[in-house]
Formats: sequence, C-alpha cells, structure tokens
Amino acid sequence: MIPELLKLNQDDTESWNRAKKWMKVGAVSVAAAVGLLTSCYMVPTDSSAVVKRLGKFSHIGNSGLNLKLPFGIDRVTKVPVRRIQNEEFGFRTLKHGVDSKYLGSSEIERGLVQMRI
Repeated sequence: MIPELLKLNQDDTESWNRAKKWMKVGAVSVAAAVGLLTSCYMVPTDSSAVVKRLGKFSHIGNSGLNLKLPFGIDRVTKVPVRRIQNEEFGFRTLKHGVDSKYLGSSEIERGLVQMRI
C-alpha cells in the first residue's frame, strides 16, 4: 500500500512540474507579445511624433513605422505639423491650390459660374 501512495505522489509532482513549466512558457510568451506590441508606433505623413522617455523629451519621430522602448517607458504624442487648416470668409474658392481663383458674391448671385464640389 505504501509503494502505491509513493507512486501516486510522484505522478502528482510530475504533473505539477509540467504545469509549472507551461505556466512559465505562457507568461514569457504573453510578456514578449505585449512588449512587441507596445514597442511599435505609426505616424501619419502630415504629422511628427514627440517621444518622451520617463516623462522627459527624448526625440522626435518621423512619419512611418517607428520603434520605441516598450511597457510605457517611452510615451508617444502625435502632432499634426504639416496640416493646413483655413477658413474662408466673404468669398468662395473655385479651385484649391496655389493659383486659386476667387469668386465674389455678385458672380455667385448672378450664377455666372457653376460651382464644382
């Protein structure tokens, strides 16, 4: 009877050791996946990224795919630096671009030009 108890106990420790091994492998896999996902960031073409390491300015990231230190060590703020926003008052633009033609209110009221949107 005692050899059977020892054998059962030995099987339990073997199972437990196997389970601990797989738990360690799972934890390392999850940590590696989180580290990989938090170490990449994408910046649009009209923006730049300000990278802060532990709260202090580190460097400026260019547009495209960039790398940083994972797990919240580096924090990224994307700033649209090349975006042009304009507001037009009192006239309408016929064509967008550098050589724009502007219509006055009298031309628009008379319907001399068809507006293309």
